[in-house]
Amino acid sequence: MNPIRKKDGQLMVLVTIITGFVIVTGSVIAGFLMYSQLKGSSDAIESGMAVFATDAGIEEALYVYYKVENPFNINPYTGTGGDPDIRNISPSLTNRTTAKAKLWCVGSDRKTPVDCRISEDVYGFRVRSIGGGERTERALETFYLVKYN
Repeated sequence: MNPIRKKDGQLMVLVTIITGFVIVTGSVIAGFLMYSQLKGSSDAIESGMAVFATDAGIEEALYVYYKVENPFNINPYTGTGGDPDIRNISPSLTNRTTAKAKLWCVGSDRKTPVDCRISEDVYGFRVRSIGGGERTERALETFYLVKYN
């Protein structure tokens, strides 16, 4: 008759606990890596949406400059009113994105803002647009020459 030894199952319990710990740790690491990959792909989509929203802001600013009769709301009789230097533009977007554009006239150095009411000082205009999604923002700035020297 074999007497039952009390220490026979301890090694099996210890190996089971260590194996379970290794499996759970591997699953947590794999889950974290998968989460970061999914988040990265979502951010890429958000980034693309932000770029298109930024482009919409630039297009809206160009429309305002070329098609609106008085883009800076200046009174033609007094030469006053509105903001002669900067026009803020916010196009309406429907896909969870926003865009804000600024339009201003620049002088011959193509950088310094000038009063848009004094046509001999205006050599062009700049547009800066910032578009954003839920977690991403993108910015574009462009210059348009309207007077040739």
